[in-house]
Amino acid sequence: MLAAERLHGDDTTIRILAKDKCATGRTWTYTLITMARLNDVDPKAWLADVLARIADLPASRLHELLPWEWKRLREADKPPISRPPDLNATPS
Repeated sequence: MLAAERLHGDDTTIRILAKDKCATGRTWTYTLITMARLNDVDPKAWLADVLARIADLPASRLHELLPWEWKRLREADKPPISRPPDLNATPS
């Protein structure tokens, strides 16, 4: 049975195959995992961090938990990779 569910904050209605709330929950889970993967984010690490931080994060900073923002902030926190010296280079 097809049921119209509101899955987006902008009230976009999409049709999903959902017979009950469990099916809707699976759809949400699949959507979150796919959204993380599409942004080259490890879904398990992202979801664990989001669940750990969401309760204490002010509403004005919730955008930081979106996969693409989460990834960008993680990359900004990493120190630059230093390259080992080239042992085959000739001294000048």
